[in-house]
Amino acid sequence: MVEEVKQAADVRWGSINETDQFFEKVFSVDAKSNRLIIYASNILHSANITEAVEFDKSSPYNRTTINSFSNVN
Repeated sequence: MVEEVKQAADVRWGSINETDQFFEKVFSVDAKSNRLIIYASNILHSANITEAVEFDKSSPYNRTTINSFSNVN
């Protein structure tokens, strides 16, 4: 499987938006400006950027993220 993933890296680009041979999509939140999404740190995640998302994808300032960690007991 490692070789399969390496080969897929040569042809894959962008966000993982759908289920494929390596990942199962189990939940999705539409992209929207000024949206906060909180999820468990052990969840594989990807930006849900599709053609339907309206912003200048060529701009270097088109998407800002903050990655942060906290404990909830």
